Amino acid sequence: MRSKYRTMFVALVAMFAMSAVVAASASATLPEFRGGKTTFTGTFGSASFHETDGAEYGCASGGTISGEITGPKEVAKVVIKFNCATGGFTFCTKSGSSAGVWETKELKGKIGYLNKTNQRVGLLLESSAGPVAECEHAPRVLAKILGSIIGEIGPVNVKRTGPFSLSFAQSHGLQELQHFEGEELLHNLEIQTSSSEKFGLQTGMSLTTKTSMEIEA
Repeated sequence: MRSKYRTMFVALVAMFAMSAVVAASASATLPEFRGGKTTFTGTFGSASFHETDGAEYGCASGGTISGEITGPKEVAKVVIKFNCATGGFTFCTKSGSSAGVWETKELKGKIGYLNKTNQRVGLLLESSAGPVAECEHAPRVLAKILGSIIGEIGPVNVKRTGPFSLSFAQSHGLQELQHFEGEELLHNLEIQTSSSEKFGLQTGMSLTTKTSMEIEA
């Protein structure tokens, strides 16, 4: 009888150990998009650009964002369009467009933890190829925007089509969120003309997905 109980005890220990391994493995893959591939669109009411030399540019008219969730952690074909036609000297202008109207090239990205304990999740966006954008920083002053940027995305652990929030914050021309937890590589933006200057983007976006999805953290 004792042998029988011992066998059952060993089997239970093995089962719990296996469950713990499976749970740990699943946890290690988080955060993830759950719900399959889908597209998203969004808007933002205002934005501002702050260079490290102290220059600031307002964008009261805001703009739009669109893209696709292509995998458990990945996004692609993300385009952010700015409509900063507020008059006066603007941060960037696409050739042939009204003053202050410009957009990024297609961006790609991924999600990761900003703080795993507090279940804070970030979305990194970077160029798929070449610069993030090309525009005129001033009349006849061609500029390239380089680098990458992280914004906080949420809410987490709620299945819905929206709204989801994506916020970018800066301080003195540098992004406040510069890396995922455990990473050393820093993410910032830079505008390159005859010289280069780092700058930070400040804005909050509201996103809606075509089909229901969840950011599991």
